[in-house]
Amino acid sequence: MGEPSTQMKVSREHGGLRIVAGDAPTLGDLNHFASLAAYEELAHALGEHFVSKPPPLYGEFVRQDDARAWFRRLLEPGGWR
Repeated sequence: MGEPSTQMKVSREHGGLRIVAGDAPTLGDLNHFASLAAYEELAHALGEHFVSKPPPLYGEFVRQDDARAWFRRLLEPGGWR
């Protein structure tokens, strides 16, 4: 992971890393123009560590075969939105 931006804070805690993206959690409601910039930045920083084949999900994800798109929605938003 490269140097974190001002939106990301990284600290060592209990033998691992704690990564905080943004000042506070967001619902990410794009209908109300909520910014996902901090989450997208974190996804790009950690993207190489995401699973290549996500586990199966239930509900609409099974019917639409969208599990991979949902898992990668912050890396590849065009595939999800």
